[in-house]
Amino acid sequence: MSRFVDETDLWLRLRRADIAAFEALYTQYWCPLFLYTYKVLNDKEEAKDILQLFFIDLWEKAQQLPPVTNIRSYLYKGLKNRILNSIRDQQIEKKHVTIFYEVSDCDEGSFDEVIDSPTFKRHIDPLIDTLPLRMQQVLQMHYLEDLSVYQIAEQLGTAPQTIRNQLNIALKRIRNKVTVI
Repeated sequence: MSRFVDETDLWLRLRRADIAAFEALYTQYWCPLFLYTYKVLNDKEEAKDILQLFFIDLWEKAQQLPPVTNIRSYLYKGLKNRILNSIRDQQIEKKHVTIFYEVSDCDEGSFDEVIDSPTFKRHIDPLIDTLPLRMQQVLQMHYLEDLSVYQIAEQLGTAPQTIRNQLNIALKRIRNKVTVI
């Protein structure tokens, strides 16, 4: 049997949520996909996180996957999109952090005064309260406790990319609701 037939059968079985097919696909493609991701990002931990999330999504969406004749091409294209989204999200996060500090435009003592001011709290606290509890926790840990994404991920037992995603989504939701403070 040729490799093409094996891969076609493997993909078909994966689409039927066959765990053995998923494991075979994971085993066959994890290393080359990791090398590709690492080459683009130049960060082993981030490459592992992105690839892990990619495979998780692949498994969770197995029954909605389209018919594919070239698995390798499909996987690389999907992973490329995930990498680009991650890079975009990181740039957005950096932009938000920069804006956050520019808006404060003051030394640390003054910044604390702004954050603790009743006016600021009256406008921002209700927006933060509308977020899911985990997002609220991540925001507090990152901005108030000054923990890094990696420290938060370690404490919460999740991937750093998940923390980045939660921060970006939280900031986006708050930004969309803020009119004028």
